[in-house]
Amino acid sequence: MEVNGYTIKPGAYLNGAYLAGTNLTLADLNGAYLNEADLYMADLAGANLHMADLRKADLREADLHMADLSNASLEGADLRKANLANANLEGADFTDPDITCDDGTLMWIEGADLREANLAGANLAGAELDWAVLLKARANEKTLWPEGFDPRRRGVIFD
Repeated sequence: MEVNGYTIKPGAYLNGAYLAGTNLTLADLNGAYLNEADLYMADLAGANLHMADLRKADLREADLHMADLSNASLEGADLRKANLANANLEGADFTDPDITCDDGTLMWIEGADLREANLAGANLAGAELDWAVLLKARANEKTLWPEGFDPRRRGVIFD
């Protein structure tokens, strides 16, 4: 894939890259190193980010719907208002990210590690949370949960 005249290959080292607003729809970024990358408002719809390193990446308002973020590292990533609808987050590490999104419904997060994640205001009503790790995740009264799901029993802390 070519972006701004540069070829991006799976496993690419893009730590700290400025890719704000870039169209990366369906990009194969499997295993890419995007630590601290600026992906503000980037279009990553349907992108393959399996095992990508997105620690401390700026993903505010990024379109990640239908993206494969399985086993990705999102520790400390800023996902405010990111669209995560129907994203594959299985096994993803969400340790301490900011995902205070008002409208991004997470549809598939089975097995995702959401320890200490900020889930305040997140819409998780359509999410599969049976195997998700939610210990010490933070939520508030605006956080929407699947019907019959007890977040306190799973270790979620309410602010």
